[in-house]
Amino acid sequence: MIMDAISASAAQILIFMGPGLILAYLMNSVAGMVEKKAYQVLGRKAYLWLFGWLGTAVHELGHAIMCIIFGHRIEKLVLFNPSPDSQPLGSVDHSYNPKNLYHAIGNFFIGIGPIILGTLLIYLASLVLLSKSFHHHAGNLNITYEVLLDWQSLRELGVDIYDIFTEFFTETFTGDGLTTWQFYVFCYLLFCIGSAMKLSGADIKSAIRGFLLIVGIIFIANLALIYFDYSDRFSGVTFVSAYFSAFYVAMLFTLVFNVIMLIILTAIREVKSLFS
Repeated sequence: MIMDAISASAAQILIFMGPGLILAYLMNSVAGMVEKKAYQVLGRKAYLWLFGWLGTAVHELGHAIMCIIFGHRIEKLVLFNPSPDSQPLGSVDHSYNPKNLYHAIGNFFIGIGPIILGTLLIYLASLVLLSKSFHHHAGNLNITYEVLLDWQSLRELGVDIYDIFTEFFTETFTGDGLTTWQFYVFCYLLFCIGSAMKLSGADIKSAIRGFLLIVGIIFIANLALIYFDYSDRFSGVTFVSAYFSAFYVAMLFTLVFNVIMLIILTAIREVKSLFS
């Protein structure tokens, strides 16, 4: 029974949270490198006032909104402080009752709040500014328990994700869309927000504490379901995961855009070094 609960819990977490956690880790790493290169190319002051102000504000709002949702008390909120001796650029000081399970679970979502809010805003920007949003391309994508257990189905899912991504990327960066102001506003927002979707050590530590609690609760719930012989333990997770597809595509798109910007900034940095 315990092994069945472990197996079910691992599959549910992988379906529901796996893609997001993997993409969040990659986005966190790449965004940090993009910001560092942007500092080197543009200078700290120019980068912050051109792009960093918005990204930093969204980053801190991501923490703050999750604090409100999960009942944490916000003691101090600084959305953007670009003073030379300012480290970090923004902050959210909050407190909570560690004996309150809901508060404690909230640490996970508060920790990754900048990535959740940042991706959501980019997704909404695609709805408003682009002719075809992430949802248009990812609407038929579905992640199920059966797909997860079948290698061939898993490969087909990977191909579908690749096709969805390349189709959206091609439509966004080619054709008549390049001549519209909406396209350039979208790219600006994408760079501002995407380059700030990185987490501090404190954010990651907080998120891990909350994540371990979530894992424990899922495991206990599965033990109870197995004990009472409830067979369809994946229906709810599969149902919810079906609505995450567009969100994951938005995360993937932001990640690849950041990689492209990292390559461009690195090339500019190298050219500048040749003439300095």
